[in-house]
Formats: sequence, structure tokens, C-alpha cells
Amino acid sequence: MRQFMLAGRMTALLLLLAGCSTQTPPPFTPSTAPTEIGSTVSVGLQSWPAVIEVQGSLYGDEQAVVGTKVAGLVETVKVDIGSIVKQGDTLATLEMEDFDLRILHAEAQVEQSRAKLGLRPGEDDAKLDRLKAPPVRQEQTMYENAKGKVDRERALRSQGAGTVELLQDAEAMLRVAKAKLDSSLNFVEEQVALLNLYKQELAQAKQSRTDATIRAPFDGVVQHRYAASGVYMPIGASVISLVRTNPLRFRSGVPEREALRVAVGQSVKIDIKGLKDPIAATISRIAPALELNSRALTIEADIPNADSKLRSGLFAQGEIIVDPASQTIAVPLSTITEFAGVEKVWKVENNEVREVRIRTGRRDKDRVEIVSGLKAGDVILAEPRR
Repeated sequence: MRQFMLAGRMTALLLLLAGCSTQTPPPFTPSTAPTEIGSTVSVGLQSWPAVIEVQGSLYGDEQAVVGTKVAGLVETVKVDIGSIVKQGDTLATLEMEDFDLRILHAEAQVEQSRAKLGLRPGEDDAKLDRLKAPPVRQEQTMYENAKGKVDRERALRSQGAGTVELLQDAEAMLRVAKAKLDSSLNFVEEQVALLNLYKQELAQAKQSRTDATIRAPFDGVVQHRYAASGVYMPIGASVISLVRTNPLRFRSGVPEREALRVAVGQSVKIDIKGLKDPIAATISRIAPALELNSRALTIEADIPNADSKLRSGLFAQGEIIVDPASQTIAVPLSTITEFAGVEKVWKVENNEVREVRIRTGRRDKDRVEIVSGLKAGDVILAEPRR
């Protein structure tokens, strides 16, 4: 009997607890109307330039992979990654012994050709008199001698002396001498042509020796190093990758829907992580056509970087100011309240306050653009209390 009484009491207690748990809680309201109006703000148009927000990266103004113009063994590499170089600075050198031997060989050929033409050291070959060259002078003497002999034989024949055979022999010798004289003139012309060829080979040998010293084509920073001492480098092999970092180029793509609004000379505010303030720049270049894959128009703006603080490849965000005189409705940040993703302000009408839902756009440090919900002339609370 006692067990039945205990079970009944437990059942009654459980029913009492269940009844308490099913009671509906009071409704929760996120905010209530302010009890007093307080200070207000009159809504109006404010100057807020129209912008296009873009994203991009920083690129070097110029990039080049500096290679070899001649083949040879690397003697020294004077720079490494991060080295700052000026135009004309030595980046690397090849071993010079082979190039020096080529110069000596070419110089010997030039001097040999000059000697055949009878030119003295230091004498200008451009003023060479072909008729005074040693081979020509020798044959010229033989020709004059043969011509004199013919003249004598002809004189003797006119006087009834001499023979026809002797005259014919003399004339034959004259023709041979004339042929040898012409041949000597051709030989001199050939030597002059060879001299010019050897001079070109000498100039080429000297240029090859000059090219064995690899120099920086512009001011920049070494990005990659591909060569080391003792490595044989064929013609055209990469030695150093060089980047000009002053100025840098901010390169970005403007969406197709905004492409017609951008123009060279427009101002751009560029934000880079790690910098406190945005960088002011202007659009320097615009691509003539949109990229087919992204349907975006490429633009570039130059960024001064004299101290080399900025690095090529950094991500950056930009705002292109397409209409600096644009106006929009904006209110102070303090006038807006938000709950569960819904933004609203407290509008004052006829000394009464009511909440108005709004849709916001751009923001800065102190104000918010109102896309919808308010119009110029409305009055709202400056600092609503929840």
C-alpha cells in the first residue's frame, strides 16, 4: 500500500514539472524606440566620388633575363638574389684567354695583309695608292721595259734593220708583261678586300671579348641567378634575371560592365597590406582590348618606389575614381543600428520616432552611403539608444 502511495506522488511531481516546462516564454524584442528624441541629423546629398573597385598585383616596370652573347666558361658571378645594380654594372664575366687569342690571331692576319700591300705600321690603308703597291710596281717596271723593247724594234724595222721575228717576239713579251701588270692590280684589290675582311674579324674578336663581360641593361634588382663559376655557357644561356622596381606597375582588370568608364589619367587609390595609407597614382596605360578569358580590361598605374620598400608581386586593391564630382546620400555611422543582418535608422516625423530599414553601400571612417530607405530632407536620430 505504501509503495502505491509513493508511486502516485512521483507521478504527480513529474506532471507538475512537465506543465511548468511547456509555458511559452515572453517575446524578445531586439530594440525599442528611444524614450526621447535627443539630437538629430538632417539627411542630404554629400560629395562622394564615384569609384570602381578593382584588385591586382604589383609588377616590375621592366623584367629581363640577361643572357650570354658569346659562349665560354664562367669566370665570376658578381651579383646574387636581391643585389641592387645600376645600368652598366658587371653581372658576370667569362674566361678571357680564348678571346685574347682570337684577337691576337686577327691582328696578325691584318698585319700580314698590310705588309703585302706595302703599308708601314700606322699608315692609313684608306690612302693606299694601288699603283705604288710592291707587286704592281714590279710588274709595272717589267711592262715598261717590254714596251721600250717593242718601240726599239719598230724603229729598227722602219729604218730597214732588224727582223720581223724580233719585233713579234718583243710584242709578245709586251702582252705578257701587260697581263702580269693587270694580274698584280687584281692581286692588290684582292689584298685590300682581305684586309677589310681581317679588320672586320678583328673588330668581331674585340666585340666578343667585350661581350664576355655581362652587364646590367638597366637599373634594377636581381631576381634570379642561373650561373656559377666554372660552368660552360652556350650562346644565349640565361645568367641573371633582372627586375626594375622603380617605378612599379599596379596592374588590374576592370570588369567588362565598367570598361567604358575608365580612361588614362584617372586617379587611383591603391591599398597594400602593411602600408598605413593608400598610395595615390594615376592610370598610365589601358589595354586596347579585353581579355577573352576573364572579360576584363587591363589597366596599369605607375607607383614610385625609390626606396625599394615595395616588392614586385604584392597583392593590392585599388579604387579608380571615375567621377570625382559625384554626390550621394550618406549618414554618420553612429546613426545606424543593426540586428541579425538588418540595418535601420530611427526617423523623426511629427515629433515621433519610428524605425526605418535601410540598405547601405560604401563606407569610410565616419559615414555610410545609403542606397535605399532614406531621401534628402529626412531627419534621423544622431545617436539612437537601444
